[in-house]
Amino acid sequence: MTGGSNNEEYKVRLGGSDETVEFTLGNSFFVSNENSEWGGGEIQVSVLMTKTHGLISLEFHLRGTLKVICDRCLEFYPETVESRQTLFVKFGEETGEISENVIVLSREEHHLDISPFLNEFLILALPLKKVHADNDDGSSGCKETMIKKLKEHLIQEVEDVIDPRWDELKKLLDKN
Repeated sequence: MTGGSNNEEYKVRLGGSDETVEFTLGNSFFVSNENSEWGGGEIQVSVLMTKTHGLISLEFHLRGTLKVICDRCLEFYPETVESRQTLFVKFGEETGEISENVIVLSREEHHLDISPFLNEFLILALPLKKVHADNDDGSSGCKETMIKKLKEHLIQEVEDVIDPRWDELKKLLDKN
């Protein structure tokens, strides 16, 4: 997962001392991103890099608002997200992933493109069901025309019709 955009803005320098990098993900990040479900957003990102012998810990804190597609009405709406994730970087002979939060970079690498990790962390921060919040009066915040269409095609529950033969069998059980 060390690939991603070639944008220098999302590359962090791995050498030197411990540091914190802060920046804002704006619409340009989301437009260049492959995830078409996002219509933009503004996310504050803080990355604390802590270096120890042979290991770098990157602690990510993402907070802000994403424009996502509502699962119910298919319109964009703002979703507040917050995520804290940690990524560990080790150095070795070949670049690769050891686990979901541990990657290995070759010793010649001095920068890491964190854009794919930012993308993944934002996906993980979203709720499973993405729908507009209800209005103050308790009605759905979704587009009214879509709600009307959904109600037109709503399948009404059919009452279970019990086979009368079962009633006769139940009478036999009651007698015993």
